[in-house]
Amino acid sequence: MRWFLDIDGVLADWNAGIHRRLGLNYDPYNWPYTRGRGGWHWYKELGLSTQQIVRFCTADLWATLTWMHDGRDILRKILGVADSGDIHLLTAPMQNAESATGK
Repeated sequence: MRWFLDIDGVLADWNAGIHRRLGLNYDPYNWPYTRGRGGWHWYKELGLSTQQIVRFCTADLWATLTWMHDGRDILRKILGVADSGDIHLLTAPMQNAESATGK
């Protein structure tokens, strides 16, 4: 059996990382944006464009993301029932040339 895991938002906390990079407060338990956690384009509420967000997503941002609060547990449980060769990490680099390197 193959297992597919997304990195961003499942294993690694991209929201915390980009908020930190932007110098914004981040509280994972009190999401302040109007569309809730499903609002992928929260940065538009801050008046930022996609291109501005992409510029902040350097190799360093990706390489230093923290684990999601349950990311290690998710990975540990899957490693308990699957061979590591059957686990595939899903991610896509952003349009920033450094994004793939950091991921």
